[in-house]
Amino acid sequence: MKTPYPKLAAYLLGKGLRGIIRSVLEDMPEQLESPALLDSLVAMAIGCLCPPGDAMPPDTR
Repeated sequence: MKTPYPKLAAYLLGKGLRGIIRSVLEDMPEQLESPALLDSLVAMAIGCLCPPGDAMPPDTR
């Protein structure tokens, strides 16, 4: 993520993911246990942090 405000960007990303999780809880709670949900959230976060064309971070699993 290229921004002069990395702390703010991290905060906003965290709030965005939190909002998505709350929406899933309200709209489709059965997905909370789904590995697909976790994979999708991780992909979204990585997509924000490392847009296409940037080097991918090492696998941290």
